[in-house]
Amino acid sequence: MNLLQKLSSTLFIGLLVFLSSCSKDDSSPATGELVLTFLHEVNGQPLVLNEQAFTNAAGNVYRVEKLKYYVSNIELTKTDGSAVKIEDGYFLIEQTGLDSRLSISLPNIPSATYSSLSFAIGVDSARNFSTEMVGDLNPNNDMAWNWVSGYKFFMLEGKFTTPTQATGAIVYHVGGNSSLRRVSLSAPAGEIRVNGNQLTELGIGADVNRLFDTQYTIDLNNLNAVMQPGDDANQIADNYAAGMFSLHHVHIK
Repeated sequence: MNLLQKLSSTLFIGLLVFLSSCSKDDSSPATGELVLTFLHEVNGQPLVLNEQAFTNAAGNVYRVEKLKYYVSNIELTKTDGSAVKIEDGYFLIEQTGLDSRLSISLPNIPSATYSSLSFAIGVDSARNFSTEMVGDLNPNNDMAWNWVSGYKFFMLEGKFTTPTQATGAIVYHVGGNSSLRRVSLSAPAGEIRVNGNQLTELGIGADVNRLFDTQYTIDLNNLNAVMQPGDDANQIADNYAAGMFSLHHVHIK
């Protein structure tokens, strides 16, 4: 091998080592962490339990004492149209006088750019009547019916002022397979980026006032208590599925 050949061979090997090194340095892990943070609010203002009074579309003045619901069957859609589904993910979101659980941490999400997020409010039929406790499906969470099998999907409790200035109770316990609803949210800029070098947080706004007027205007003087599956529960479910939730922000940390 002459000097020119040796020099060419050395340069070629050096180039391969350099490219390999660049590839390793530039590559990011195949999965990252996605956090969903639910922001409870009323007309853009943070929800304050018990003390703060709000007015809905029917003119009812009300206060919220407890807000709880199950989020399940989370699905992320990539910009290429393929989807990532979170298997056996059943998460309880709650804001009460005792506890607050407002975030869902999703590790091992494939690194990609996503255009939308969807999830169910409630529990699918396969798990709703199952005795197997997966995720946050636990009767001790005060989200199981005590007179029939299955889970409450959505709970709001509080007080409202009646036309005679008396205090009435709000008790919305929504459940039953016919009340399972799906929420779909698109990214404002069309992109939700997940990669292994950063944490991606999606802030999901949940406006309680939209519970009363998205598809059906609900007057608390006529419907202040729902404690079983049926048409009234389905109307409330239609309202919160159609407009209560929105994608508030995308933060990459």
